Amino acid sequence: ARIAFALLKTDSQYQPKLPQTTCMQT
Repeated sequence: ARIAFALLKTDSQYQPKLPQTTCMQT
């Protein structure tokens, strides 16, 4: 799970438009 979160964070930095970023914030 930690790895997945880390990957999402990295992706959000490169593509903040991804809907996953919103999920992380929530």
